[in-house]
Parts: sequence; C-alpha cells; structure tokens
Amino acid sequence: MSDSDRIHPQPTTTREAADGGEAYRPVRHLTQAELARRWRKSKRTLERWRLRGVGPAHLQIGGVLYRLVDIEEFERTQLRQKAARRAKSKPSSAADETP
Repeated sequence: MSDSDRIHPQPTTTREAADGGEAYRPVRHLTQAELARRWRKSKRTLERWRLRGVGPAHLQIGGVLYRLVDIEEFERTQLRQKAARRAKSKPSSAADETP
C-alpha cells in the first residue's frame, strides 16, 4: 500500500462474492424525501407520479426507494425530450426551407 493510498483511499465498488460467484456491486438508493429534495418537488408529487406510472422506477421495500441509476436515466430522458420539444416548436423561416 502506497502513502497515497493511505491518505486518499480509493472507494471499493465491487468485491467478490464469498462463494466465488458473481461480484457484488453495491447499488446507491435514494429515499422519497431525498429525491424530492434533489428535484425540488414535494413528496406528494412523487407519490402522484408513482400512481400514474410517471417518473423513475421505484422499489417498495419497507418504504419507497429509487435506485440512483434509474433516477439518472430518467433525468437523461427528460433532457432529450425537452430538447426535442424545443426543436419541434421552433418556427421555421422561409430562408430555412429548401425547395
């Protein structure tokens, strides 16, 4: 172990399973309250979205949990949708049209 490793340890993201099987990869989860703070939405809004099937996938394990990977994927899809909507709603001028 180098001096740098002792001062700035690298986080371990995987470890081998005890039985020699697949590697264990910890998954980061956010609670409903944490996601509400992240997006500046009320917890009630997130509840309504879940009932309507809107928003990221969630887990119901002793409470509602959202996997960070699902949240980030949902955020990426929202960025694309907004950019696509802007492009569709942008008025085209006669100079932009090709014969």
